[in-house]
Amino acid sequence: MTFLRDRDLATFEQIVAAHETAVRAFVAVRIDDPFEAHDLAQEVFLLLWRRLEEIDLDQPLRPWLLAVAMNLVRQHRRKSRATPIGGNDGVLELLHDRIDSSDVVDGPVFVALERCLGKLDEAARQLIRWRYEDGLVIREICQRVGSGHSVVTMKLHRLRSLLFDCIQTNTQEAS
Repeated sequence: MTFLRDRDLATFEQIVAAHETAVRAFVAVRIDDPFEAHDLAQEVFLLLWRRLEEIDLDQPLRPWLLAVAMNLVRQHRRKSRATPIGGNDGVLELLHDRIDSSDVVDGPVFVALERCLGKLDEAARQLIRWRYEDGLVIREICQRVGSGHSVVTMKLHRLRSLLFDCIQTNTQEAS
């Protein structure tokens, strides 16, 4: 086993020269921002320098470098994930304020909503009830229906789209 205990800079430069293009390309196809991709690729080699004394240079180095790069990409994505603003709670609060400030409950949109909800099968109505009347979070609904998060969120998305289209059609017909 060959380890670089003395942190030989010339050997490190050779390692970087041999793997830099592959690491940069690996990161660049996974990160949209070229500046961020460049920084992450540099960080891979900084970690290599810090851990050089622990790495067996008799073993292939590229898999280790690419695994480190993938971990850095994952960390970057987690840190830079967009935070949604005004989720369901904000929308519901605005809706309740609007309902409380007027008597739109008897208006054409709510009449159409009731009609459209009546067209759904019982399972779909129950899903809507749990989410929007009972205020259950997705995790709780998943447990009740025995489905995964993606399945439940997709069903809710499709139901909202279906209800929106139905309401649009019903309110246009009423006018």
